[in-house]
Amino acid sequence: MFINYGNSPEDKPEGNQNKEKPLVVNSCGTYRLDSQPKLLTCRPNGRIDYQLIYIAFGTGYFYFDKDTPTCIESGNMVLYHPEEFQKYIYLDRDHPTVYWIH
Repeated sequence: MFINYGNSPEDKPEGNQNKEKPLVVNSCGTYRLDSQPKLLTCRPNGRIDYQLIYIAFGTGYFYFDKDTPTCIESGNMVLYHPEEFQKYIYLDRDHPTVYWIH
């Protein structure tokens, strides 16, 4: 199990896009693994909106080149652009707490 706070019920897996306003928060929240060993996200076509991820505690593993994970430690952020490949994993053993916003 993972704890996910704040996911907007209007958010869709592919994202949302509103070109009428300069900045719109589609959804935001936090992940903290509680009782499952890992949480994998893979979006081959990305989302249609931006995604900003902040690693508050622990680490996350991000596949920027699709094959090799890059360890991102606490205090760092990852920004995904619209339609950019996304693959990342959080492992319970690393005790990650992650904040994200679309």
